[in-house]
This record gives sequence, structure tokens and C-alpha cells, in this order.
Amino acid sequence: MTTQTSILGFVLCFIAGMGLMYSSQRGQPQPEANSHSTTNAPDHASAPIPVTTADPIWGSPSAPVTLVEFSDLECAYCKRVESALDRVRKQYGPKDLRIVWKHKPLSFHKQAREAALAAQAILHTKGADAFWKFRDRAYQNQQTLGEPAYELWAADLGISVADFRKAASDPSVVSQVDADLALAERLGAGGTPTFFINGRRVVGAARFEQFQSMIDAELAEAKRLAAAGTAPGDIYPKRLAANASEIAKPAPKVQAPKAPVPKLDETLHYVPISSTDFMRGPQDALVTLVEFSDYECGFCKRVEATLRQLLKDYPEDLRLVWKDRPLGFHRYALPAAAFARSAAKPGPRGSYWAVHDALFEAQPKLAPTDLERLAHKLGQDWTAVERRMQSPSVQAAIREDIALAEKLQINGTPNFFVNGRALRGAVPIERFKALIDQELAKAKRMVAEGTARAQVYTSVMARARASSKP
Repeated sequence: MTTQTSILGFVLCFIAGMGLMYSSQRGQPQPEANSHSTTNAPDHASAPIPVTTADPIWGSPSAPVTLVEFSDLECAYCKRVESALDRVRKQYGPKDLRIVWKHKPLSFHKQAREAALAAQAILHTKGADAFWKFRDRAYQNQQTLGEPAYELWAADLGISVADFRKAASDPSVVSQVDADLALAERLGAGGTPTFFINGRRVVGAARFEQFQSMIDAELAEAKRLAAAGTAPGDIYPKRLAANASEIAKPAPKVQAPKAPVPKLDETLHYVPISSTDFMRGPQDALVTLVEFSDYECGFCKRVEATLRQLLKDYPEDLRLVWKDRPLGFHRYALPAAAFARSAAKPGPRGSYWAVHDALFEAQPKLAPTDLERLAHKLGQDWTAVERRMQSPSVQAAIREDIALAEKLQINGTPNFFVNGRALRGAVPIERFKALIDQELAKAKRMVAEGTARAQVYTSVMARARASSKP
């Protein structure tokens, strides 16, 4: 083979390889399209509609048009508009368009907030590309949203259950969702989906043509600014300023959700308690909050801070009653429930809550070796604790709680009953207080009419038992 032939062969191979690489790249989304931060990204955190590194972002940080979407993973209209947004992404690409997601879980969608927290946990752990994939799975499976699905989808994205649960309980994840909700309220984005295209408002599941018209107009304005010397990173703030009236105006009333305030459950359920249940708060409290919970559940851990605050806010009138509801798909939930009952020191029943708090603090490390270490930390003999965990009395108490949960059709955690009225999930403290205040007013009337404080819950349950079965 001559030198000339070798050189020619190398050149032809190089050209062919570059051609294959180019065609492969053209058929796939470019990595930077799914990146949510770059080292040279412009700072838009203080903009009227801020964009930060904590947001899921598709597209270039310096794209001339920014589309901010306030959305809800349980909302059918948010799912429906995705076909139009997919056309938008294909039409304009990541160089000209940046799409920013903001969480707006509507309060009357039972799974929306927990879905938002799970999605933000995915972003926190794996980045924007994983977030968008998780978002798509949620839209495709809106009827089965819940912790089992989130953990399965996280695993499909290469995130361990332990890492997902750790991220889901991270304070920064919760605060980001709450910050998005507060921003939506300030902007008057009451329903979903709501969009802001360089500050120009679009409400509802708009058609592609509506997005196209507005984006084209904003691209033209961006080109004019660029021609006048505006830096790419300054275009978004300037267009927000130009569209300030759009940002400030309230959303059209016709698009507002029909039920912005969730209706509190009015059904009175029979939820018996006994002297052997573990309780916090005064025995003669006028309101009894029964909690069905799981020590391996990330959402149960998250709601603990809310429950502690409620006990502080209603020191004389609220008691909390624990019921075990270990979910079958949580490997260590049942042993953890048995450990909580077995590792408490003899004497005051308040020692149970020290173990309870330690278990949630240890989550997700609840394997047998973890429980052994925790027993030593609590000053308990592991062999004795392990023996008590298998005792008939401990196992029977847990089975009794599970049987009651099944009668009440509790298939997820956490679940609560406020003087017999149901409240599902790790909801904001305002939802708890709305129900507690209603029941507290009723209980005070009962006391005024002659019912002893310590007999209020018994009387309410007698009425519940007469009107329905558990």
C-alpha cells in the first residue's frame, strides 16, 4: 500500500465518521437543551419572573425567548398542552427558546403536591434531563400517581430508593415548590397551565398557533434589541420590563379553577382508639388527630414537622394518636414499626416518641443492622429488643392497626382523621388547621352543653359508629 493510498483512506474514514456523528446528533436532543445551568449562564434570579439554577430548564440560558410554565402533574389540561409544546420545541429549538418549569400543584388535586415534590427531588438528585423524563412518566400515568410509582420511576432513572427518599425530604426541595407556589400567587397564576412568554401571559391549554404567534413576535423584538447592542443575557429582563403590564394583570376569571379551595371531608368515620395507643397531647383534648403512618415513607417523615407545630399551636386542645400502617412495598416498614414498640423504655409512654423520632431521623437506613445500631444508641440491649419485636403482643398490636386501616380503605400514607374526618397526605399546615378549627368549634359547643372534655371524642365516635361502619 502506498503512502498516498494510506492518507486517502484515512481522510475518507475521517469524513465518513464525522458524517455519521453529525447525522446522529441531528436526530437527538442536544445535551445543552436539557441542561438547567451553565457556568456562564446569565443571572435572572432577581427578575420579576425569576429563573434560577433550582428550576428545571430546557434550552439555552441565553435564548432570546423564555417560556415560563406553571403546571401541575395531576392536571389533565397540563398534560394536554404538551403536544403543542412539543411542536414548539421542535419548531424553535434550544438556541432560540428556553422553557422553564414552575410547580403549581393545585390544592384540590390530591396527588399534585407530592408529585411536585417527587419531581423536584429527581431534579435535585439527577438534573434536568431526568426531571423531564420523570415529568413525562407522571403525565402518562396520572391515574396511578403515588409514592410507589415515584420510587419505581426514580429507579428507572438510576436513582436508588434511599437517595430518592433522602432528596424528597431535603428542605431545599420543599422550599423550592413552596417558592414556586408563592410566585404563582404573586403573578395571579391561579389555574394551570399558565405561561409567561418573555412576560406575556397565556392561560390554559393553548394551541400551537397561539404559542407560535407570541414567540415569533418576541423573537422579532429580541432581534431588534440585539441589533441595538443588547447582550443576549440582558434580553429577558428587558422584555419583562416591556411586558410589565402583562405580568401585573390578573389572570382571566374564566380560566380560574372551579374549586380553588379544597372542600374539607364531611364524612364522619369511626376511628376507635384505646389506652394502649401511643399519644401526644392532653388526654382530655377536644380534638383527636389520628395518624396512620409508615416509618419508611418519605412523606410521613416530611409531615412530622407540621404535626409538631400543630401540637404547639393547640397545646390544650389537640392530641395526636399514632397508628401503624406499614405499606407492603416498603421492605423495612414492618420491622421498624415493631422496633418502635419494642425499643421504648419501660415506664412513661412518652419514651415511645423518642424512638419514633429516632426512626424518622434514621430514615432511610432501617435495615436490621441499622436498627441494631439505633438500639445501642438509645441505650437498649439489641437481643432483648429483637426478642420483643417478635413477641405476640407487639405483632398483634400492629396487625390490629393494619386491620383498622384496611377497613378505612387506607392504602397510602400518611393518612389522618380529625375527630373522625379524613385528611389525606402530607398536606400544608393550613389544611390541618382548617379542619381542626371546625372540629374545635363543635367540641366547645358540646362542652358548653354538658359533655365532659375527656368524653368529647368518645361521643363523636359513638355518633360515627351509629351512622357508619369502619
